[in-house]
Order: sequence, then structure tokens, then C-alpha cells
Amino acid sequence: MQGTIPLFYANKEKYPLGWANVERVFIPINEPEKHWSLAVFHIRTGNVTLYDTQGYTQPEMRSFYLSMREALETRLPEVLKAADVFDQKGIDPVSYRIKFMNAEDVPRKGGLFDDCGVWVCILLFRLGNGRPLEFDNPTQAALAYRKRLIKFYYKHKIHVP
Repeated sequence: MQGTIPLFYANKEKYPLGWANVERVFIPINEPEKHWSLAVFHIRTGNVTLYDTQGYTQPEMRSFYLSMREALETRLPEVLKAADVFDQKGIDPVSYRIKFMNAEDVPRKGGLFDDCGVWVCILLFRLGNGRPLEFDNPTQAALAYRKRLIKFYYKHKIHVP
């Protein structure tokens, strides 16, 4: 994690919906060349719930996790202040704290296909649409979703000369 969160994600400068207009922010997390996971930031409470298909439990001590956590703990309040989210939501910035927890209901990815990126897409879709994270066969679910992603991107491809 580079420790940065561009302000334009939160302040409506680039996107039509700012963080002051939402309750949750979905943050894909990439450990370079190793793993993808998902953080769900609940703005009012300061809770960051981590969804990791590798199934880590608390307390989390991986060095990447600790540096990512430190970056989010520092940058999220800075972004909320700079984007005027504290004022617009009536949140006291002095007592505001970022807290972390690992989600317990996360499906475990199959070990054969390096599907952590596909799982982040599945988690984004399911959590964003209020759907459960239960799967009879997580490996088959990831393969089916991968196929849907391929069809989607092929359908919407842009030809470059």
C-alpha cells in the first residue's frame, strides 16, 4: 500500500457521488504481486471490516496488513476532513477513531486458480447489493464469475488500431 487515498475519490471532484452522500466505502486492497482483499469502511462509525478469502483471523500480524492498517488509520480521517465529510455528516473529528475487524463470514478461495481478484469482484457485488456471502462450492462460484467477467469485458471491449 502506498499510503495514499486521492481526495477526488471522496469530494465529488471526479465522481458524482461523494463520501458525504454514502454510508459505506468499498476499498479494494492489493498486496503487490501477492494478494487482493476488500476493506469496507463504515464512515459514521469509523469501522473498517476486512474481507479476506485467505481466511485470516484476529489478531492480524502480517507486515503488509499492519502497514495497510496504519495507512488507512492515518489517511481516512484526513480525507474525511479535507472532503468536508465530518461537517456534512455531523461527526466529531476530535473523538473519531478508525477501528478494524476481520469479517468472519468470508468464503475461502480455492487454492488452484489465484482467484483473490475475482473474489474481490464477487464481494463487491454481493456486499454492495445486500446479498449473502454463502456459496455451496466457492471454487465453482469463482470459476462461474470469472466466466461472466470475461463475457462482460468481451462484450464491452474497445478496439484499438
